Amino acid sequence: MAPRKNKLKLTNAIIPRLESSYTWDTEVNQFGCRYFPKSGKRTFILRYRGINRKQREFRIGVFPAMSVTTARDTAKRLIGQIMLGNDPQHQRKLKMHQAITFADVVDAYVIWASQNAKKNSIGEIDTFTRIHIKPRFGDQYICDMTTGLVQRVYDKSITKLSISYTNKMIDWARTIWNWGKKREMVEGENPFIIVRKKTRRRRKRILKPSEFSNLWQAIENNRYRGTICNVSLNAIEMFILTPLRKTEIYRLRWMNVCDQENMIRVTDHKTDHLEPDIELFITAPLRELLDGMPRTRTGWLFPSPKSESGHIEDIDSAWKTIRKEAGISDCTMHDMRRSWNSIGASLGHSPAEMAQVIGNSTKVNEEHYWHLLEDYRREISEKVADKIVSFRK
Repeated sequence: MAPRKNKLKLTNAIIPRLESSYTWDTEVNQFGCRYFPKSGKRTFILRYRGINRKQREFRIGVFPAMSVTTARDTAKRLIGQIMLGNDPQHQRKLKMHQAITFADVVDAYVIWASQNAKKNSIGEIDTFTRIHIKPRFGDQYICDMTTGLVQRVYDKSITKLSISYTNKMIDWARTIWNWGKKREMVEGENPFIIVRKKTRRRRKRILKPSEFSNLWQAIENNRYRGTICNVSLNAIEMFILTPLRKTEIYRLRWMNVCDQENMIRVTDHKTDHLEPDIELFITAPLRELLDGMPRTRTGWLFPSPKSESGHIEDIDSAWKTIRKEAGISDCTMHDMRRSWNSIGASLGHSPAEMAQVIGNSTKVNEEHYWHLLEDYRREISEKVADKIVSFRK
C-alpha cells in the first residue's frame, strides 16, 4: 500500500518542485511520482500487488515527456486490469523477452566480461559463445527457452563433442543466464540446469617417494646437458617445492618475493577476485632455488623473450623430457600440486590446515586434492586391522 506521507494532488506545476523520493496522488490511490535526486528524473509510478501477492512498482512514464493527466488516466486503466487479475509489469517483461533472443544476452555478457573477467577466461568465453552457444541457442527467444529444449540440444551435441567440452558449454550458458537474470534481461528458472553425463573420474595420481627421487635425478642430469634451458628447469623445481598452479608460477615477479617477511605474495592467482593474496612461505630449499636464479630487467622470475607477455607460457617440452627420464610419463604438472598436498597429509596435517597453505577451501581440498600416499594408507590399514584383531582378547 502507498504510504500516507507526502500525499497531495499532483499537477504539472507541482511535479518540478517535488523533492521527496515518493509523492502520492490524492485523486488515484497508489498512483504517485518518484524523484531521483542524483539524476533529477521524475517518474510516474503505480504500486500494486501482483498475482503472487508480491508488491510491484510499475513505471508509467517520465515527466515532462508524459503529463500528469495522461499518467493519471493510464494509472486508472491499469488498476482496472489489475482488478481483473492481470499483472502489468509481468506482461511488460513478457513482451520484452519475446523481442530478446539469447544471442542478445550473450553479446551483452561478452562485453561485460571483456572488462571484468580474468584474461584467461576471456578467451574461453569468446570460444564457447562464438563457436558453440550462439549457433545452438542464439536464435531462440528468451520466452521460448525451456529445459526440454536445452536438453535436446545437449543430447544432440554430445554425439559430436566430448562430454567434458559439452558440459563446459552448458556451464557457460548457465552462467550467462544467471548474469542476465540479475540485470532483468531474463526471468524464470534457468533452463540450462539439465541432466548431464558425467565426465571421467577425477585424477588421483600422486608421486611415490621413489618417483620423487627419480624426478630430482632427472632434473640434475639435464642441468648439465644443455638440452633444457635453466628457466624451464627452475620452473619445474618450483612446481616440486610449492603447491602453486602453472599460471601462478609463470606469472611470478621478483617484486612478489618479500625477503624481509621470507615469503612470496602471489597476487595473480586463480581466485584472486574472491580471495586475498596467497602467502607462500620461503622454505630453505626454495630459498636455495631463488638465490640461484638470475634477476633480469624484465622483473619476471621466469622470463622468456619469445613470449608476448615477457614470461614463459608453458614448459611442456621440458616437462615431457624430465618425466620420461624419471619414469613418470603419466604424471601431469598439476599432479605435483596434489602430491605436495598428500605429503602434508602423510605428515599428519588435516585437510583444513593444508587448504590454508595451498590456498583452497577445505571442501575443495578434500574433494579434489586429499589423496594419501600408498604407504601411508597401508600403514593406516595395518593399524586399524590390528586394533580390530585386538578386540578378540
